[in-house]
Amino acid sequence: MPETRNAYHASIRTFFRWYSQHSDTENPATSLGSVRRPTPPPRPAPDDAIKDAIIDISERTCLILLLAAEIGMRAAEIAQLHSNDLLQGSDGWGKVVIHGKGGRQRILPVPPGIMKMIKQQAPDGGYIFPGKLNGHLSAPWVGKLASRALPSIWTLHTLRHRFATTGYQQGGRDLIAVQKALGHESIETTKRYTASSLDLKAIVTTTIL
Repeated sequence: MPETRNAYHASIRTFFRWYSQHSDTENPATSLGSVRRPTPPPRPAPDDAIKDAIIDISERTCLILLLAAEIGMRAAEIAQLHSNDLLQGSDGWGKVVIHGKGGRQRILPVPPGIMKMIKQQAPDGGYIFPGKLNGHLSAPWVGKLASRALPSIWTLHTLRHRFATTGYQQGGRDLIAVQKALGHESIETTKRYTASSLDLKAIVTTTIL
């Protein structure tokens, strides 16, 4: 996939840039061409699909779906969620410290219902989703659990698209706020997650016939 090729391309360029700086040799990666990545439209999972998915699944999988759809967490962030990352508020709402890509952290509010579910998953503390990878589930397994529960065309990643889209439409169309909430380094990435609420019929008019 283009995104995977782009990630490999970036890793190679980063490695050889470091290598050339420490070996006094010319960087061979400077001659590499760019990777063309088509920009797909946002694919927010519809609420009906999510509601249908959580009817008959385990509480653990249900929580995984809600953390992605309503908090905007990535699979790796969900997998590593720990009780120490939770901050309890006085009104039932809480906050969660999310450990994102590149060691970057962000803090997001958590509704009372989801806070309750998180605590029920780990009543004695520790990782919310315990597993065999350093004590917690792996990110691929979290994604697989989500995909199994959702209708076939929807994935955990499309739940992040749902979070971005609803956050943009209901949060005053503040794209920068959505970017911060998702943990994106570039706002261009956020644009690929966020579907417009504009009714396209308003601009596709039939003025000729």
